Amino acid sequence: MQGHGVKHPVHKVENVQRAALIGSLPESYREPLLLFTVRGMGHKQIAQLMNLTPTAVETRIRRARRLMRERAESGSESEKAIAT
Repeated sequence: MQGHGVKHPVHKVENVQRAALIGSLPESYREPLLLFTVRGMGHKQIAQLMNLTPTAVETRIRRARRLMRERAESGSESEKAIAT
């Protein structure tokens, strides 16, 4: 049994992959996503900081997540093809 706070190696790989996916996003998607998820800022706060509307911030966050999901899925398909 692992202690609290000790991460399983799979989680480390997932975190590295997630960081790479985030780093590959266009800045216009990456910045609002990080401000929202890491800094805990609200859509209105981010909108004021970036001179956008709250709706534009929501859209960019949604697009960032979708792009990350698509890239992760295509990456896992590539890994499967290489393994076979």
